[in-house]
Amino acid sequence: VRVFIELGPKGGLTSCVSRILADRGHLALAADLSNRTSVCQLNHVLAVLACHGVSMKLAHLYNRRNLEVI
Repeated sequence: VRVFIELGPKGGLTSCVSRILADRGHLALAADLSNRTSVCQLNHVLAVLACHGVSMKLAHLYNRRNLEVI
């Protein structure tokens, strides 16, 4: 499966990628949509990637937070 993450404005290329790869396995995500905050978009992209089985190391996102193990 091909994974395409667009970081450019408004996700214009994401729809083109989806059309071009319509008959092939792919995941196309836009990460700069005007209707979401930056943090929301980052969380959304990470969540979708995780749902598709993409392995990630997310510890860096929490380095500056005082987390408590519960």
